Amino acid sequence: MAYNEIISMQDMRTSLAEIADRVQSGTKLLVVRNSKPAFMLVPLNIAESEESSRNLWSRLEQGLGQEPEFSEADVVEMVKSYRRSKAKA
Repeated sequence: MAYNEIISMQDMRTSLAEIADRVQSGTKLLVVRNSKPAFMLVPLNIAESEESSRNLWSRLEQGLGQEPEFSEADVVEMVKSYRRSKAKA
């Protein structure tokens, strides 16, 4: 699953309401912990069909245990890039 932005656990602790607003408006976030991907925050699509809603848990279960689409080195570089962009802001 693709994501729009990367945030850290520290960001989650300090800006939860803002992050919730961003996700609710459609932003997909990859949350990293200790420079490693921990989980994703994705918006719920209210317009999803009833069928896909019923299959949500089975789709999630199928996704568990799969190898990530990116390497640890990729994540480290993404986190560094994110931190540089935050420092500039």
